[in-house]
Amino acid sequence: MLKKLICLLLIGYYFPTLYAQTVWYHPQEQKDMPISGRGWGNETGKTYHRFPIRFKKEVREALWNLSENSSGLYIDFTADATDIAVKYTVTCPKSLNNVGTMATSGIDLYRRNAQGEWNFCSCFGSFNFGSSVSDTISYHYQNIIGEKDSAATFRLYLPLYNTVSSLQIGIPANKHLTFTPINSSKPIVVYGTSIAQGASASRPGMSWSNILQRKLDIPVFNLGFSGNGRLELEVFRIMGELTNARLFIIDCVPNMDSPERVDSIYPRIIAGVRYLRSKTLAPILLTEHCGYTNSLTQKGLREQVLKANSLLYKAYMELKRQGIKNLEYLTANEIGIINDNDSQIDGVHATDIGMRLYANAYINKIRLMQRNLRLPYY
Repeated sequence: MLKKLICLLLIGYYFPTLYAQTVWYHPQEQKDMPISGRGWGNETGKTYHRFPIRFKKEVREALWNLSENSSGLYIDFTADATDIAVKYTVTCPKSLNNVGTMATSGIDLYRRNAQGEWNFCSCFGSFNFGSSVSDTISYHYQNIIGEKDSAATFRLYLPLYNTVSSLQIGIPANKHLTFTPINSSKPIVVYGTSIAQGASASRPGMSWSNILQRKLDIPVFNLGFSGNGRLELEVFRIMGELTNARLFIIDCVPNMDSPERVDSIYPRIIAGVRYLRSKTLAPILLTEHCGYTNSLTQKGLREQVLKANSLLYKAYMELKRQGIKNLEYLTANEIGIINDNDSQIDGVHATDIGMRLYANAYINKIRLMQRNLRLPYY
C-alpha cells in the first residue's frame, strides 16, 4: 500500500496539472486496434502480443512467453497537441541484467516532420517506472514542436522485453488525437534471437528492426525470441502463414553456435527454407552469426562462430543447388560488428552502435536485392 501511495505521489510530482485536464485515448477500445508490427492482428485482437493464442500449443513454453513481449510493435497517431502523456502497465520485471529499463520496459515517441523523417521526442526527467511490477509507468512529453496550425504524425514504440497489459495516451482536453490505420503494405518478417528482439539497445526505437522499419517506411514484423531463435520447423510453419511478406530474414545462428546445437544448423535451415518456399515465393535472406567482439581475448569464440557460419553457408549452397529461388545471404563482414569494439555491450549483444551496423547492413542488402531481383522493397 505504501509503495502504491509513493508511486501516486511521484506521478503527481511529474504531472502536476496535466492529469486533471487530460483526455485519455485507449488503443484497446478502438474497433480496429491500431497496433502495427503484428502479423496476426485480427487474431491477437485487444492484446499487445505478437502471436495469437492458437500458437501456444505449437511452440515451446519459453518461446510462447517471449511472444507476449511487445518488441517491434508501435502505435501511429496524429495529434495537434504539444503535450502528450502515456501511461501503461506491464506484467514482467522492468529491467534485465544486460538490457536497461528504458529498453526492456520503456517506450519511444517519434514525430514525423514535413520531409517525412522521424524525429525522436525526449521527455527528460518526466517519466516514472514506479517501484514494483504492478505500478503504472508514466511518460510526459512536453513542448513538442509541430507544424503550425496542423496536426503532427507520431509513432509510439512499445517495450522490447516486456508484456504490455494496458496503455493510454493522453492529450489536453482542447486538443485532438486520431489513431492512424495500420499500414497494409507487404511486411519484412524477421526471425531471430535476443539481438533481433532488441538486446541491448538503449531504448525501443534503437532496436535494429525498428530502425529498419523507420528508414524503409514499410512494416517489419519482429519475431526475435531471446535465446530461443533455434530454427525450429514450428516457427517456419507459423511464418509460412504470412504469405503476403515481401521478405523473410532468418537471423538465428547466434542461438545455434553452442556445441550441442551447432550441428543442427544445416538440417534445420534446409527444412525451414524448403517449407517457407512451399508456401511463398518471397525472398529469403539468411544471416551469418555477427561474431563476438571479445573473440580476440577469449579462447575458442572465433572458431565457434566460424563453424556455425560454415554450416549456414553449406546449407545455403545446397538450397541453391536444389533450385531454391530468391535466396540471399548476409555475411558477418557485411554487418561489421566484429570490426568495432564498441558495438556489443557484453561481447554478445548489440549496443546502439551495433544496432545501427545491423540496420545499415540490412538496408544495403535489401536495396541490392531490389536491384538484382527487381522487387518492390520500399
